[in-house]
Amino acid sequence: METLFGTLKSRGFNLEATHLTGEKRLEKLLGLLALAFAWSQLIGEWRDQQDPLDRKAHGRLEKSRFRYGLDYLRRVMLDLTERKGDFLVCLQALVAPRQLLSCT
Repeated sequence: METLFGTLKSRGFNLEATHLTGEKRLEKLLGLLALAFAWSQLIGEWRDQQDPLDRKAHGRLEKSRFRYGLDYLRRVMLDLTERKGDFLVCLQALVAPRQLLSCT
């Protein structure tokens, strides 16, 4: 829960910058951001299997799997014309996460 809260605030989605106050609008936005968080986390876990994150001297990952996935999704979406195949793989993660993570 702390990871989700942190990413909503400043480590990913910057929710406070929207300045939304309407209950219904905020509810819809939070639902969408929760889905984006889950998608980023799934992609980060998948990417960590493909190209493992480095560990720092104290043993922790250099960045969170959420951040790894969010950065990858951002790169793919900013270049959809060249990375259409990568985007389709990322969409597959939403439909069938077990298949994506098991690489079958």
